[in-house]
Amino acid sequence: MPVESMGLGLPEDIEADEDAIRDSASDLLSTKNTMLGYSTDLEGTFLSAAGEFTDMIAWDITGASAQEIAAWRDVAEHLTHGAGTLTLYADAVADYREARSDIQSRWDEYKSAALGRIDEFGADTLTASGITQEAEEEQYLQNVRSTLLTEHSQAKADLDDATDDTKDALTNGPSSASWKRIE
Repeated sequence: MPVESMGLGLPEDIEADEDAIRDSASDLLSTKNTMLGYSTDLEGTFLSAAGEFTDMIAWDITGASAQEIAAWRDVAEHLTHGAGTLTLYADAVADYREARSDIQSRWDEYKSAALGRIDEFGADTLTASGITQEAEEEQYLQNVRSTLLTEHSQAKADLDDATDDTKDALTNGPSSASWKRIE
Protein backbone atom coordinates (compact mmCIF):
# COMPACT_ATOMS: atom_id res chain seq x y z
CA MET A 1 0.00 0.00 0.00
CA PRO A 2 1.49 3.36 -0.92
CA VAL A 3 2.35 5.51 2.08
CA GLU A 4 0.36 8.36 0.61
CA SER A 5 -2.90 6.37 0.87
CA MET A 6 -2.30 5.03 4.39
CA GLY A 7 -4.72 6.15 7.07
CA LEU A 8 -4.84 5.73 10.80
CA GLY A 9 -8.29 4.18 10.87
CA LEU A 10 -9.71 5.64 14.06
CA PRO A 11 -13.38 4.80 14.60
CA GLU A 12 -15.91 7.60 14.31
CA ASP A 13 -16.14 10.00 17.23
CA ILE A 14 -18.62 9.13 19.96
CA GLU A 15 -22.11 10.57 20.01
CA ALA A 16 -22.03 12.57 23.21
CA ASP A 17 -22.82 16.24 23.61
CA GLU A 18 -20.41 17.43 26.29
CA ASP A 19 -22.08 20.86 26.53
CA ALA A 20 -25.55 19.32 26.97
CA ILE A 21 -24.20 17.06 29.73
CA ARG A 22 -22.65 20.06 31.51
CA ASP A 23 -25.89 22.03 31.07
CA SER A 24 -27.82 19.17 32.67
CA ALA A 25 -25.42 19.14 35.61
CA SER A 26 -25.86 22.90 35.95
CA ASP A 27 -29.65 22.53 35.80
CA LEU A 28 -29.55 20.00 38.63
CA LEU A 29 -27.47 22.36 40.78
CA SER A 30 -29.78 25.27 39.97
CA THR A 31 -32.78 23.20 41.02
CA LYS A 32 -31.02 22.24 44.26
CA ASN A 33 -29.99 25.83 44.96
CA THR A 34 -33.51 27.07 44.37
CA MET A 35 -34.94 24.28 46.49
CA LEU A 36 -32.59 25.05 49.38
CA GLY A 37 -33.01 28.79 49.13
CA TYR A 38 -29.58 29.66 47.83
CA SER A 39 -29.61 32.86 45.87
CA THR A 40 -27.05 34.05 43.37
CA ASP A 41 -27.23 37.57 44.78
CA LEU A 42 -27.11 36.29 48.39
CA GLU A 43 -30.14 38.41 49.30
CA GLY A 44 -32.76 35.69 48.86
CA THR A 45 -34.13 34.00 51.95
CA PHE A 46 -34.83 30.35 52.50
CA LEU A 47 -38.56 30.85 52.75
CA SER A 48 -38.88 32.89 49.57
CA ALA A 49 -36.78 30.45 47.56
CA ALA A 50 -38.56 27.51 49.16
CA GLY A 51 -41.86 29.17 48.34
CA GLU A 52 -40.77 29.64 44.74
CA PHE A 53 -39.76 26.01 44.48
CA THR A 54 -42.86 24.71 46.22
CA ASP A 55 -44.97 26.69 43.75
CA MET A 56 -43.34 24.55 41.07
CA ILE A 57 -44.08 21.27 42.88
CA ALA A 58 -47.20 22.36 44.82
CA TRP A 59 -45.80 21.49 48.27
CA ASP A 60 -45.43 24.07 51.03
CA ILE A 61 -42.20 23.20 52.79
CA THR A 62 -42.63 25.98 55.35
CA GLY A 63 -45.00 23.74 57.31
CA ALA A 64 -43.10 20.50 56.72
CA SER A 65 -42.36 17.91 59.40
CA ALA A 66 -38.86 16.83 60.37
CA GLN A 67 -39.30 13.70 58.26
CA GLU A 68 -40.33 15.77 55.24
CA ILE A 69 -37.36 18.11 55.76
CA ALA A 70 -35.05 15.06 55.88
CA ALA A 71 -36.55 13.86 52.59
CA TRP A 72 -36.04 17.36 51.18
CA ARG A 73 -32.37 17.22 52.16
CA ASP A 74 -32.06 13.75 50.62
CA VAL A 75 -33.38 15.15 47.37
CA ALA A 76 -30.79 17.94 47.56
CA GLU A 77 -28.07 15.32 48.11
CA HIS A 78 -29.27 13.34 45.11
CA LEU A 79 -29.30 16.48 42.97
CA THR A 80 -25.75 17.32 44.07
CA HIS A 81 -24.64 13.75 43.39
CA GLY A 82 -26.31 13.72 39.97
CA ALA A 83 -24.69 17.03 39.02
CA GLY A 84 -21.26 15.84 40.13
CA THR A 85 -21.69 12.55 38.29
CA LEU A 86 -22.70 14.30 35.08
CA THR A 87 -19.79 16.73 35.38
CA LEU A 88 -17.35 13.85 35.77
CA TYR A 89 -18.84 12.17 32.72
CA ALA A 90 -18.57 15.37 30.67
CA ASP A 91 -14.91 15.57 31.76
CA ALA A 92 -14.39 11.95 30.62
CA VAL A 93 -15.92 12.76 27.23
CA ALA A 94 -13.63 15.79 26.91
CA ASP A 95 -10.59 13.72 27.92
CA TYR A 96 -11.43 11.06 25.33
CA ARG A 97 -11.90 13.61 22.57
CA GLU A 98 -8.65 15.34 23.50
CA ALA A 99 -6.77 12.02 23.42
CA ARG A 100 -8.42 11.09 20.10
CA SER A 101 -7.47 14.45 18.58
CA ASP A 102 -3.90 14.16 19.87
CA ILE A 103 -3.57 10.65 18.40
CA GLN A 104 -4.85 11.81 15.01
CA SER A 105 -2.51 14.85 15.04
CA ARG A 106 0.50 12.70 15.82
CA TRP A 107 -0.45 10.29 13.03
CA ASP A 108 -0.67 13.20 10.61
CA GLU A 109 2.79 14.40 11.71
CA TYR A 110 4.38 10.95 11.40
CA LYS A 111 2.84 10.40 7.98
CA SER A 112 3.96 13.83 6.80
CA ALA A 113 7.51 13.12 7.96
CA ALA A 114 7.47 9.74 6.19
CA LEU A 115 6.26 11.36 2.98
CA GLY A 116 8.99 13.99 3.36
CA ARG A 117 11.68 11.30 3.60
CA ILE A 118 10.26 9.57 0.52
CA ASP A 119 10.39 12.87 -1.38
CA GLU A 120 13.91 13.58 -0.12
CA PHE A 121 15.46 10.17 -0.81
CA GLY A 122 13.18 8.83 -3.56
CA ALA A 123 10.55 6.12 -3.22
CA ASP A 124 12.60 3.45 -5.04
CA THR A 125 15.92 4.20 -3.34
CA LEU A 126 17.23 1.24 -1.37
CA THR A 127 17.75 1.81 2.33
CA ALA A 128 20.40 0.28 4.59
CA SER A 129 17.96 -2.54 5.38
CA GLY A 130 17.82 -3.46 1.69
CA ILE A 131 14.26 -2.38 0.99
CA THR A 132 12.96 0.66 -0.82
CA GLN A 133 12.43 3.91 1.01
CA GLU A 134 8.68 3.56 0.31
CA ALA A 135 8.57 0.06 1.84
CA GLU A 136 10.59 1.16 4.86
CA GLU A 137 8.28 4.11 5.49
CA GLU A 138 5.25 1.85 5.10
CA GLN A 139 6.62 -0.54 7.75
CA TYR A 140 7.42 2.42 9.99
CA LEU A 141 3.89 3.82 9.66
CA GLN A 142 2.33 0.40 10.28
CA ASN A 143 4.22 0.25 13.59
CA VAL A 144 3.20 3.81 14.44
CA ARG A 145 -0.43 3.01 13.56
CA SER A 146 -0.39 -0.04 15.81
CA THR A 147 0.97 1.99 18.73
CA LEU A 148 -1.49 4.85 18.22
CA LEU A 149 -4.49 2.51 17.88
CA THR A 150 -3.44 0.83 21.13
CA GLU A 151 -3.41 4.27 22.78
CA HIS A 152 -6.85 4.95 21.33
CA SER A 153 -8.14 1.62 22.65
CA GLN A 154 -6.98 2.60 26.14
CA ALA A 155 -8.59 6.05 25.90
CA LYS A 156 -11.85 4.45 24.71
CA ALA A 157 -11.69 1.86 27.50
CA ASP A 158 -11.27 4.70 30.02
CA LEU A 159 -14.34 6.42 28.56
CA ASP A 160 -16.28 3.15 28.64
CA ASP A 161 -15.37 2.74 32.32
CA ALA A 162 -16.54 6.29 33.00
CA THR A 163 -19.78 5.54 31.14
CA ASP A 164 -20.36 2.44 33.26
CA ASP A 165 -19.56 4.37 36.46
CA THR A 166 -21.98 7.12 35.41
CA LYS A 167 -24.78 4.68 34.63
CA ASP A 168 -24.23 2.92 37.95
CA ALA A 169 -24.12 6.16 39.95
CA LEU A 170 -27.24 7.58 38.29
CA THR A 171 -29.14 4.29 38.54
CA ASN A 172 -28.19 3.34 42.08
CA GLY A 173 -27.76 6.76 43.64
CA PRO A 174 -25.05 8.04 45.93
CA SER A 175 -22.52 5.55 47.26
CA SER A 176 -19.25 6.15 49.04
CA ALA A 177 -17.37 5.14 45.86
CA SER A 178 -19.33 7.56 43.67
CA TRP A 179 -18.89 10.39 46.18
CA LYS A 180 -15.14 9.77 46.15
CA ARG A 181 -15.09 10.13 42.35
CA ILE A 182 -16.99 13.41 42.65
CA GLU A 183 -14.66 14.86 45.29
